[in-house]
Amino acid sequence: MEQSITDFNPIYVYVVYALTWLVLFGYLYYLAKKQKTIETQIQDLKNIMESTES
Repeated sequence: MEQSITDFNPIYVYVVYALTWLVLFGYLYYLAKKQKTIETQIQDLKNIMESTES
């Protein structure tokens, strides 16, 4: 039996759509966490520099 374009199951479209959003939000969470770590490290370095100047 030959399948036509109208015989596809739309659940696959919804699953891929949901997975795409999950991956996007996961990546954004990862970037925000990484940025926070870098900001903390920069602040630590500023504190070290200020303490050595005194």
